[in-house]
Amino acid sequence: MKYLFVFFSILLFCSPIYASQNVSKNKSDLPSDTSIVLTHYGIKDSWVSIDKLHHFYYSASLTGLSYLTAHYLLKCDNGDKNLTRLISGSSVLTLGLIKELYDRTHSSTGFSYKDLTFDFIGVISGLVLFSIYER
Repeated sequence: MKYLFVFFSILLFCSPIYASQNVSKNKSDLPSDTSIVLTHYGIKDSWVSIDKLHHFYYSASLTGLSYLTAHYLLKCDNGDKNLTRLISGSSVLTLGLIKELYDRTHSSTGFSYKDLTFDFIGVISGLVLFSIYER
């Protein structure tokens, strides 16, 4: 189990995927497809982008890392793995919500429900992967 902890720590902090997406603020440059345009900022927020992959990846990794930390290092669950899953999942979702609220006021991209959706999918995926691993 300690190898899995080290593996997720390395994945979390040494991700080979970097955000290199250019954001267009000119509304005439944006495609007129089904993607939502945040009218206040004029930014395209599509369902498929590197940013969404980052939200999924980091949510799944942080969920796994927090689960391993709470269960094996801190031993805070007293044998109840569901409590540890609840703590790790809710803490990562809270971090995602705080990040989106920060983006709403301090970032040019604004608040995105799509980012929160990928955070949620990442948390569920992380919990499912660790449930399968423990069986």
